[in-house]
Amino acid sequence: MIRLSPLHSSVYLICNYSNLIWYDSLIPGSIVAATGSFDAGILSLVVGAWLASVVMFVLGRVIRY
Repeated sequence: MIRLSPLHSSVYLICNYSNLIWYDSLIPGSIVAATGSFDAGILSLVVGAWLASVVMFVLGRVIRY
């Protein structure tokens, strides 16, 4: 396992989080365009936010300083 310094770890997490935000914008828009259901787009945002929080929790447990 590669050990990152605290600075590199936080930069890595911020970059990955910004990618999650981009996907959370693209995917719901595509779902709403395809289905016409705004509720399905909101549900995908909620699921995406929940998955992001799970990933951050797991990374917080795995990466120890």
